[in-house]
Amino acid sequence: MQLIFLHGAASGPEIWSRQRRHYPRALYFTYPKTDADPVSLLRVYADAVLAMMRPPTIIIGHSLGGAVAELCAARIKTGLAGLVLVGTGPRLPVNPELLAGLIHHPSDTLQQVARWSLAKGAPGPLVDRSEELARAAEPALAYRQFAACGHFDLTGEAPLPHSTAIIWGAQDRMTPPPLIRELFPLFPHHTTDEIPDAGHLVMLEQPDAFNRALAGALKRFGCKPGAD
Repeated sequence: MQLIFLHGAASGPEIWSRQRRHYPRALYFTYPKTDADPVSLLRVYADAVLAMMRPPTIIIGHSLGGAVAELCAARIKTGLAGLVLVGTGPRLPVNPELLAGLIHHPSDTLQQVARWSLAKGAPGPLVDRSEELARAAEPALAYRQFAACGHFDLTGEAPLPHSTAIIWGAQDRMTPPPLIRELFPLFPHHTTDEIPDAGHLVMLEQPDAFNRALAGALKRFGCKPGAD
């Protein structure tokens, strides 16, 4: 069983650092470099993921990566054993002030995103780690990725048949839980896990709880331990 992990905007495969030791053979995907504009960027990413698929495949997508996973699911009827959608929704509206900040004050804005991505009162080392990830982001790419999220919208689409696990942090401020719950009609064959004391970076904030939820989802999809 192939596992593909997709990261979010202004981020990288490093967000899955607490999952790698459990799934060492998984593909921790890096999006291709492209000049695609925000309107088409996520479709370019989805094309790249589909080209790497070796069915049966399970796609685990966080935030923007969840949107990419949804686009993949909308494109294929077979070969996808399941989806794990983390801190994402069928639309991902972005505050225009955030986009303006990425143009005019990128460093400060990315640091603000790093703080918003964690639950309130997150411990200092975790804040430091989130800010470190933000500093590594390329501002121009971060702008295009967040703008692409603003263009993404699958609400109103016909329900998709794929088995899906929806996981989120109860204190997610980047993709609030009411927005995440908008996934339910799009993926009627779903299970849910809301993880307390976690925000948008739930896989880093509460790795043990997240890994239990992930392992349960993979088992339901027919992925045996060690079969990634």
